[in-house]
Amino acid sequence: MNMPQNSSGQTNKNFRGHSFKGQNLAGMDFSGAEIQGANFTGAILTKANFKGAKAGLQRRQVIFLDIASLAISMVSGLSSALSGTYLSTFFDSKGIGVYSSAGILVLIMLLIFFILAVHKGFLSGLVAIMGMLTGILAGMLSGVGAITGAITVVVAAAVAIMAATVAAIGIVVTTMVATVAAIGLAVAGMVAIVTGIAVSGMVAGMTAFVTTGIGFFVAWRALAGDEKHDFIRIIAVAFGAIGGTSFRGADLTDADFTGATLKNTDFRGAILTRTCWRDTKKLDLARVGDSILAKKIVRELLVTGHGYNKTYTGANLRGAHFAGANLNQANLKEAEISQANFQGANLEWAILTKVQAVGTDFTNAHLTGACLEAWNIDSNTQLEQVDCQYVFLLEHPNQKGDRERRPHDPTKSFEPGDFAKLYKEVMNTVEVLLRNGLNPEAFNLAFQKLMVENPEITTASIQGLQKKGDDVLVTIEVPEGTDKAKIERDFLEPYKLQAALLEAKTLHAQDIKEITLALIKNPPANPIINLTNDVNSESKAMTDSTDSSRKIENRDGNVTAIQGDNVTVSGNVANIINELPDSPKPDQPGIKELLSQLQQAIETDPELAPEKKAKALKQLQALATAGQDPTSGKDLADDAITMLKGIIASLPSAAALAKTCSELLPSIASLFGL
Repeated sequence: MNMPQNSSGQTNKNFRGHSFKGQNLAGMDFSGAEIQGANFTGAILTKANFKGAKAGLQRRQVIFLDIASLAISMVSGLSSALSGTYLSTFFDSKGIGVYSSAGILVLIMLLIFFILAVHKGFLSGLVAIMGMLTGILAGMLSGVGAITGAITVVVAAAVAIMAATVAAIGIVVTTMVATVAAIGLAVAGMVAIVTGIAVSGMVAGMTAFVTTGIGFFVAWRALAGDEKHDFIRIIAVAFGAIGGTSFRGADLTDADFTGATLKNTDFRGAILTRTCWRDTKKLDLARVGDSILAKKIVRELLVTGHGYNKTYTGANLRGAHFAGANLNQANLKEAEISQANFQGANLEWAILTKVQAVGTDFTNAHLTGACLEAWNIDSNTQLEQVDCQYVFLLEHPNQKGDRERRPHDPTKSFEPGDFAKLYKEVMNTVEVLLRNGLNPEAFNLAFQKLMVENPEITTASIQGLQKKGDDVLVTIEVPEGTDKAKIERDFLEPYKLQAALLEAKTLHAQDIKEITLALIKNPPANPIINLTNDVNSESKAMTDSTDSSRKIENRDGNVTAIQGDNVTVSGNVANIINELPDSPKPDQPGIKELLSQLQQAIETDPELAPEKKAKALKQLQALATAGQDPTSGKDLADDAITMLKGIIASLPSAAALAKTCSELLPSIASLFGL
């Protein structure tokens, strides 16, 4: 959209009452423009320039609101006179009597109401007075006195609230109305005095003047941000924004209102991400809804940029514009500062414990001495050119009196760029926990596979190996935007498989060593002993002169037969499988049926080395044992399946056993809930 121009060809800066509703005005220059009464409802105003612009009400709207306020003030004044007149009926020229005593009581109650209204708010005062009216007036005064006293107090309270509202509206719209309202109420008080005589007239006049004074005081406190009287401020600001400049529902992302006058302006529902409010005027008299501008302390920080040593604990500062702000020693603990702009801000010695800083821009910010305990940042958090010598990772010292300074050495400081580099490394790393220590050979094989599948990862990507009790934490640097979950899987699964395979080889070597030692210590009386289950006669063993079988009992009590180079596991494997219950569905195999098929495949596979065949049958026995109670045996089954995968991994993918295992093991795992 092109900006309107006047007859001299210069850009027109007068947009009073103009409608831009729903238009795309991104990047438009409204600097210094008069936009009183303009309608920007629902407009797109991203990066728009409103520096020095004058928003608010047009003159005719001010006059209209002046008249409306004056009318309300007149009603308030008359109500004040009525209240004073009612009160004067309690006093007569005959001196102190029943009614005059009741009048004194009503005056005391009014005094209590005014005190509560000033210190606790009008609502607290009304609640207290209504309770007193119910309990005291009805019991102590005559019927007429009770009714008159109740009317007097209620009317006085209503007048005080009305006076406060009128005064607040007058200040929000124009200070002249406040003066007119004061004069109107003063005249009302004089009328009240004239209507009475002597003491009663003085009482009526005093009531009017006090009511007016209380109203103006409350109005002043409400507009000063006193939360006790916030409802007065809300009413006044809403009334004053009628017909004013409207940005309701507009997108003001990155818009600049530096030095703008924003009195009587409506920002309800607007998108205020990184909107600049520096040095704006009368922003406290704008209608801001529930945005971050609603809190006085936040609004003042946005306008002034001064937050030195102030507390913003838990504050909602999401998307706020704090570029160049002074937040030295400020407490931002648990604050929401995501997407906020802290470019060039002074955050030295600030407390940033547990802040949410996702997508926050800290470019050129000063962070020396800041506490960054458990702060939450992501890859979109901007840390370029941060000025920082050191930070602390603990808000309060630990048992050793240490706040976890970084760098650790108190005599050293970050070099330029070190801070950004340090935290970028944290954001762009994958941490993998290896249970029960590190298997170096499995680690090397798995990492080689990871580099082949992810060429952007090299050996230089390994940032650290840290011992965590019995486990080891591996930290791997990855490029920005990498699927970290995939990298973890690509490394961890091959590592587990290789570790299981290597463990199987180690166990086999240990078993051979134990067998050899056993044979040395206890040489057999007969050098040829048949140990297979299907041998029924000693003569058959004797005729096979090449048979050098040995029979020993291994560590877990199972009987192992060694027949030349063929190693098999005998004993109770088949018996344990046979003891398992049959599948309840004949057409769907259960654990028993699947393990039987797997046993047959292992024993008959010609490509599986004898020692690996023995180890595979041991894991099959573990699976059969776990199958007796699939719930409690889940972990045992998981380990056994992992070991079987490692043992089978050495076979060609086309091998019969490899194919069988690829079909059976997933089904077995699912029956165990794995």
